[in-house]
Amino acid sequence: MAKVPCLPAMKVRVRRLFIVCAALPIEIFAAPVYAAAVPLELIYGMPQLWEEDIPVAVAPDGSRVAYVVRQLPERATLAGRDRWQVNGAPKSALGAQVQVADARTGKGHQVCDNGGYTWRPAWSPDSQTLAFYSDAGGAVRLWVYEVRSGRCRQVGKAVLKPKLWAGDEAKWSPDGTTLFVPLLPEGREVGYEYHEQRAERADKPQTDLTLYTSGSETPPAQDGSVRQDPGLNAQHLIRENNSAIAAVDVSSGRTTVLVPAATEPRPAVMRVSPSGRWVSYLSVWKRGSAIDDSRTRQSLAVVRSDGGPVKVVTGGLAHSERDYFRLSYAWHPARDSLIYLREGGLYRVDFDDGGPGPARRLGSGLGELAAGVHWFTRDGSAVVVGISPDRVRVSALNDAAPTGLAVIPFDGGPVRRIDFDVERWEYVSLVKANARTAWQPDANSLSVMLRDAASGELVMTRVNIPDGVTHELWRGRARIGGLVAAADGRDLFGSYEDIATPLDVFRFPADFSGKQRLSHIAPALDATPPPTIKVFTTRVPMHDHSFLQVRTAVLLPADFRPGKAPPAIVTFYPDSDASAQIDSFGGGNRAGVPALVFTSRGYAVLYPHVKIGPGGNAGNIVDEMLDSMLPQIYRAVQKGYADIGRLALQGNSFGGYATVAIVTQTNLFRAAVPSNGPYDLVSGAYSHAPFGSIAWTENRQPRLGTHLWAAPLKYIAASPVFQADKINTPILIMQGGDDGFRDQAEELFVALKRLDKPAQLAIYADGGHWIAAWPRKQAIAGTQRILEFYERHLGAP
Repeated sequence: MAKVPCLPAMKVRVRRLFIVCAALPIEIFAAPVYAAAVPLELIYGMPQLWEEDIPVAVAPDGSRVAYVVRQLPERATLAGRDRWQVNGAPKSALGAQVQVADARTGKGHQVCDNGGYTWRPAWSPDSQTLAFYSDAGGAVRLWVYEVRSGRCRQVGKAVLKPKLWAGDEAKWSPDGTTLFVPLLPEGREVGYEYHEQRAERADKPQTDLTLYTSGSETPPAQDGSVRQDPGLNAQHLIRENNSAIAAVDVSSGRTTVLVPAATEPRPAVMRVSPSGRWVSYLSVWKRGSAIDDSRTRQSLAVVRSDGGPVKVVTGGLAHSERDYFRLSYAWHPARDSLIYLREGGLYRVDFDDGGPGPARRLGSGLGELAAGVHWFTRDGSAVVVGISPDRVRVSALNDAAPTGLAVIPFDGGPVRRIDFDVERWEYVSLVKANARTAWQPDANSLSVMLRDAASGELVMTRVNIPDGVTHELWRGRARIGGLVAAADGRDLFGSYEDIATPLDVFRFPADFSGKQRLSHIAPALDATPPPTIKVFTTRVPMHDHSFLQVRTAVLLPADFRPGKAPPAIVTFYPDSDASAQIDSFGGGNRAGVPALVFTSRGYAVLYPHVKIGPGGNAGNIVDEMLDSMLPQIYRAVQKGYADIGRLALQGNSFGGYATVAIVTQTNLFRAAVPSNGPYDLVSGAYSHAPFGSIAWTENRQPRLGTHLWAAPLKYIAASPVFQADKINTPILIMQGGDDGFRDQAEELFVALKRLDKPAQLAIYADGGHWIAAWPRKQAIAGTQRILEFYERHLGAP
C-alpha cells in the first residue's frame, strides 16, 4: 500500500477525476476482495424498469401490458444540470424502450426497433394500438404500435414537446381515431431547451439585456394590480413545460393545433373528457412569491376538441408534491364533469354544450382535505377524498398524508367517514383502477395501502365503507407502485420489489393472495444474497419539545452473527423516513450509492428517520437533526447492530449538507462522505438572480424563517462552511462536475484546507446530482473510492 503525501498545491487528474487533498493523505489501494461482494459493474450496469415514466400501462381489455425498460448508455449521466438533450427529448429518456407483454404469460418484446428511444406508452380504447413518443430520426414525434400487424409507425411529422415528468403522454379520443399531444411551441427550434440552459450556465444570455427589478423599481402589472417582478414567472418553468396542444388524426397524421403555446393561461399537459368533446389542460406554474414557493400555482382550462376559445375553469391549483401533473383534478368516469382540490376544499364542475358551469363545493363540513386524494367511486355516484391531513409526520418536501378517508355522495346522501388509527397506521395510498376511479372489486369497499407504524410493513387492506371495518389482505416488506386495473376490474397490475426481488412488473389477484411476475428485466441479480433486516422504534425529541416514535431500519451483512458488531454506515436524508428503503431490492439507495454495495462487503447500513420540523415553520435545523439521529444510532449500537467505534455518515444533496452539519457538532463518526450538497446557506440563498434560493432556505428544508439581515447568527450556525473549524472527522467530499453545487463543494474544501482539516474533494467531471446516475465508469470509480475511504478509517469489515 503506497501513500502519496498531500502537497499544498497538489491537484491530480485521472480519467476526468479531480482529486484535491487537504491534510488527509491519499492512499492508493489495490481493490479489496470480498467473497460475497456484488460486482460494481453488475450493480451499475443492469437495465431497470423506468418507474418515473408509466410503470405499467394496461390495455383496457386486460390482454396486454406495456412498460418501459431503461438501459443507460455507458457514458450517459442523469440528474445533471442539463435536463434536456439537443434533440428536445428529456435527458431521462436516454436508454428507454417500450416493451409489450401478454398479461397472462408475461411473454413480451420491444415494440419498436426504430433506432431511437421510446417512452410514455398509452393504449387505445380498443386495446389494439399503443401510442408512444420516440426520438427516432432526431426530434421527438408521435409513434404507434399496431398489435394485429406487429408494425410500428410514425404518426405525422409534427415535433412534440415532451415534459420531464409523467402525465404528458398522448391522450386518446374515446373513438380511438384521434390522439391529443403537446407540440413544440410555435417559432421554437428543436432543442431550444438544451441551448438555452447551456447559455444560462455560461452566463451568455441570448438577448443583449437581462433586466431584473426590485421594490419600487418593479413595474406595475398590466392590469394595474400589485407589482410583480417579471422573474417570478420563471422563464425556466415556461421553457420546460409550455407547449401547444394539438389533435392528431391517427390514420393520416393530419395535425390541428387547438391551443397555441402563447395562449393564456399557457398550456402544459392535457387530458380528454369522457365524451371526447372537451380537452382540459393544466397551465405552466406561476410563482406567487420569491420567498414562499409553496404559493406556486396552476390554472385549469378547457377547449373544445374540435377547436374554439379557451375557457378557464379555475386558477389557484397547487400541485401535489408526489406527482406534479396527475393529482390536481379528475374527470368523471362516464360524463363530462370534473372535480378538483383548491385551498383544501373539493369542487365539482359540470359541463354542457357551452362549456363549464359554476363550481360547487362538496364536503365543506369535512374541514381541510388532503392534497392529491380525490377519486370517483366505480359507479361514479360519489367521490373519495382524504381527510384530516397529518401535520405531525409531514415533511417539507411532501404532502401531508390523510389520516382518514371520506366518501361524498353526489345525491346529497350522508358522508361516510373512515378514520385510521394513527398510532397503528400510516397512509400510503388509495388503490386506483385508473386515472379517474378508485379500484373496487365490490361497490361497498375501498382498497387502501397502509404502513404498520411499528414494524414498517406495507399492508394491503380492504375497508368496508358502511362501517369502516378494515380487513388485512396482505402484509410484508415490499414496495408496490403504479397499480392499475383492466376494464373488468378483477386483477391489478403494477411494479413490485422487495429486499430479495428486483423491481419488475407483476399481476395481483383481487384478494392479494399471490402475485405473478410478468417481466424479468435483470435476471443476473436473482442470485444476489439479500442483507438481513432489523427494525426498531425509538422515541426522539421534536422541534416543539414533544416526542415522536420513529422507525430505524438496519441492513446487516447476509452472514451476520450476533456478538460481533460490524462497522456501520449511517445513511439518511433529513425529514425522510429512510427506513422505508428496506422495502426495495438490496436495501435501496438513500445517498447515491446502493446499500447492496456496502452490505455485500461486510458493512451494516443504518437507515434512521431523522425527523425535523415542518416546512414553513422556522426551526433550528442542526439541533433538530442531532436530537433525532443520535438516539437511534445509540439504540442500534446497544442492540449489537453496529460497532460504536467504527461508524461513518453518508448523505447526498440536502443529506450531504446534513452530513457535514452533523460532524461539526459531534466526533462520533470515524468518517463522513457528503455528496452534491449545499454547504453555505448564505451564498446558496443569495446567488443567481432573480431570487436565488430564498424560498428554499427560509421556508423549506433549512427553515431559517427569515432573511440574513434579521438573523445573521442563525445563518452562520446552520452553514457548515462557517463551522468548519469544529470538524475533526475525516471527510471525503464527492462531487459531480455537472452538478449545480460544485462551487459549494469547492468552498467547503477550501475552508477545510485553510484549517488543515482531514479532507478530500473528488470531482468527477461528467457526474450529476446522484452518484448512481453518473456515467458508468465514473460511478464505479467513485464508489470504489468511497469503499477505500471507509476501509481506511473504519477498518476492514
